[in-house]
Amino acid sequence: LVKRTLPNSLPEAITISLDSLISNKTSFDLFYGDKIFIKSIGGRYENIISLDESVKRPGEYEILRGDKLSDLIIRAGGLSDEIYDQSAYMIRTYEDLSKEYLPFNPRYILENQNESSNYLIQERDQIQFYTKAQFLEQDYVKSSGAFKFPSRFPFLPGLTINKIITYSGGISEKALSERIYLIRNPYGLKREILSLELDSNGFVRQDLKLMPDDEIIAYTRLNNWQNFGISIAGEVEKPTNFPYSIGITLYDALIISGGLTKTAEPKKVEIVRSYTYDEKSNTLIALDKKRVIEQPLSRFFEENRIFDTFQLQPLDRIYVRNQYIDNPGTIKIEGEVRYPGVYSISSSGEKLTDIITRAGGFTDYASTEALSLQRKYDSIQKPVRVILDWRKANKRSHSKFNYLLVNGDRIIVPKQNNTVLIQGELNSLKNQTQIATYYKRKRAKYYINNFAGGFTKNISRKDVTVEYVDGSIKKTKNYLIFKVYPKVKKGSTINIPTKEEKKKKGKKFSLQNTITQVLTTTTSVLTLLALFNIATGR
Repeated sequence: LVKRTLPNSLPEAITISLDSLISNKTSFDLFYGDKIFIKSIGGRYENIISLDESVKRPGEYEILRGDKLSDLIIRAGGLSDEIYDQSAYMIRTYEDLSKEYLPFNPRYILENQNESSNYLIQERDQIQFYTKAQFLEQDYVKSSGAFKFPSRFPFLPGLTINKIITYSGGISEKALSERIYLIRNPYGLKREILSLELDSNGFVRQDLKLMPDDEIIAYTRLNNWQNFGISIAGEVEKPTNFPYSIGITLYDALIISGGLTKTAEPKKVEIVRSYTYDEKSNTLIALDKKRVIEQPLSRFFEENRIFDTFQLQPLDRIYVRNQYIDNPGTIKIEGEVRYPGVYSISSSGEKLTDIITRAGGFTDYASTEALSLQRKYDSIQKPVRVILDWRKANKRSHSKFNYLLVNGDRIIVPKQNNTVLIQGELNSLKNQTQIATYYKRKRAKYYINNFAGGFTKNISRKDVTVEYVDGSIKKTKNYLIFKVYPKVKKGSTINIPTKEEKKKKGKKFSLQNTITQVLTTTTSVLTLLALFNIATGR
């Protein structure tokens, strides 16, 4: 073919028979700018197979008599480092141009050259490998159950169910010949199960395009029984129910459920069994009582392959327990400690003294008597103050005042307070308050007489109280002819009520209470008189 373009003329193509020119001994004149195209002789080599960069020495190789897949891979220097060595397939083209997909495991046939899937090489064969990159961060579809070669395949647009059936070697003889199932769970939102009828050749009658994560399952004949499924629950990625198949194992159940969660307890898995299956009679045998079987698990999923030998039975219930995590929460400590702030409770057994130690202990200005613990209760909106006695708590670890900490506790350590607050009916400052310096071993009466102007006629002496920094309150003890006022500590508050306040409380007269009070007072007086007589020798 000569393509010619002459000035002031349209381009033209001229076909020339070279054989005619040679036989007639003639020539064909060429012009400047002519382009000559010579077609190659068609045809193909009968004993050549091509390998791409999937092997270390790519190129064309002669097919020798008796050559198997492993022989060819070895002659080509082995697989390249980027190739996935556990899954591949060979496309075989027959004389009628029909094709068959033959899956194989490259690593396995190299180690076991007599394996049946180590196919003899034939003319027109093509070998297709997967790269490791195809198995990383890629969507997959898979075949499982009663296929000859159940496997997982990288998802490609246009992939159909019948292609996966072909890649999986077709369904096995033990499979149900009427139908297979498509499990579709797009993005984990809605699980859908489609039942698909098979034709006489083992392919679905109405082929469908697959979506990422689709799974095609061929069940064994036993699965035409209804309601004999297996369940797996607890700490697995996808708790689920699935039909029983002969030969299904605990490892299969772990795969179907997506594997263990991060919080799964690896020490054991429980299988609750109610029935066993007798394959010879094809019947279920009920156990006298449920059997609980415990098996240890591993955090490393592949190490659980040992359970490929643990056969499941119909209606087995598998439970993966949650790992115990001691997470009792946090507390807050404020005030006069070395390191105030928020602390995580280290364990459910951590106590008040433990957290004070973790906070560096008290400063030199801390008032341990005023130490307070505030705790939230569900039935009460505001935090409640817990009565404390730091001296007792610190003296014995098992003291009832050495409280176990709970989530949300708030510990407050105030500064030392060397004053006493006096409030109520003050003679010097009526209805006001007064702050006095603290004096050791002095009672409320001392402060009232020396700093509040003494008692007035309007004061209800028997109702004077002292409130301590730990939240406790002590009342005046009233004996028939005299009174014992409460002791005062640092930071205490002395409350002086009036007689009018007493009346406003509207306390009702009770004969029983009056008699009891008289008897109590009389007993106290007689006891004191007896002690006095003993002391004076009378």
